[in-house]
Amino acid sequence: MAARPLARAYHALATPGPWSFAVLTAIEGSARASFATVIPLLAFEVMGNAR
Repeated sequence: MAARPLARAYHALATPGPWSFAVLTAIEGSARASFATVIPLLAFEVMGNAR
């Protein structure tokens, strides 16, 4: 039973349209936000206080 909703979601996102565009845009935005947060924290951890 669990595979059926996943198959429907995959089919809805695999076909071009507004839903697939919205999901791809959300994924890209989440990736950019996480990189904008993680990279400065890692740089601070590696370099410490660089002043």
